[in-house]
Amino acid sequence: MIDMHCHLLPGVDDGPRDWDESLALVRQGAEDGIKAALVTPHLGELNPEYAEVVKEKFSELVGRVREEGIDMRLILGAEVAFDLGLERLKEFGLGTFGGRYFLLELLPLGFVSPRLEEVLFNLHLEGLRPVLAHIERYPGLVDDTKRLEKLVRTGALLQVNAEAFLRKQARTVLKLVRMGLVHIVGSDAHDPLSRPMRMAEAYGVVKEKLGARMAERIFEETPEALLSGEEVDLEPMAKEEGSIFGRIVQRLRGT
Repeated sequence: MIDMHCHLLPGVDDGPRDWDESLALVRQGAEDGIKAALVTPHLGELNPEYAEVVKEKFSELVGRVREEGIDMRLILGAEVAFDLGLERLKEFGLGTFGGRYFLLELLPLGFVSPRLEEVLFNLHLEGLRPVLAHIERYPGLVDDTKRLEKLVRTGALLQVNAEAFLRKQARTVLKLVRMGLVHIVGSDAHDPLSRPMRMAEAYGVVKEKLGARMAERIFEETPEALLSGEEVDLEPMAKEEGSIFGRIVQRLRGT
């Protein structure tokens, strides 16, 4: 599995407090079956000094993980605030991965700007591909499948947190997966106890409900493609269980 949203750097945001906690998270993820992780510290302003601190700590984390013999590939990205000045992100040198993708957090949580589609479309014209972080946290968005489909067709990708598959929202996010409206998954890990780096249980839920092929797609294949800077097929699937959608699911399950 590839974790596409996690906070592993100590002392830069609300993630781990120190190196012990940081390494405990990475060990936890490796034991859970996570082979690679996109490290996404919060980026709330285009501050060059903060960017240098993040880069230095990321380099140190990579070294410490290697010294500990932990089998996990780490890639540096960021969780970028919506009001950052996104058109300048490409030249900033922190935040993007795969050359053009970036994880976008809509703030404040629960609020979805009426300008969202316009902003994302303009970013797409600039060669930037936003990935909306933990869409299950935005009540006005996660239940609006028509708007989600529109966002995807303007070039956005959608990420959900692994824990969403294990709570009351499971039915909602599984429906979005069926519709092709979930592209990647992240642990959104912050600390080993209350917000751990675990995804295997969520993978199991998707595999059980929608088949191994679908689980592989959103936990492994699409994440790897994005990290490599590749284009991926984002066309939402049909909704009706008994028509083309049912045949797609059957093919994904290998039945």
